[in-house]
Amino acid sequence: MPTAGQIRAARALLGWTVATLSLRAGIGQALARQLELRGDGVRHRPEAALQAVRAALEAAGVTFLDEDGQGGLGLRYRPVAGAADVVVRGRGAVG
Repeated sequence: MPTAGQIRAARALLGWTVATLSLRAGIGQALARQLELRGDGVRHRPEAALQAVRAALEAAGVTFLDEDGQGGLGLRYRPVAGAADVVVRGRGAVG
């Protein structure tokens, strides 16, 4: 599952707000914020929400890289036509 840092980095890479991530992943904004701000330290990490976030980010062209012998955790981005062009802005959204 992605780490809190990977989720933050992927969202920034795509230029998505928290509102956009939550909309794309089908989760609430508060949960999206929790996963990317404190996700690694939360006692109960909702696996279904993490899977939904990962699926939404991967659909937009993000590949999560696991730690291996050649490097640490990271991301790779390959643009997907039309996947990252919708950004939700508004009240409560974090850019």
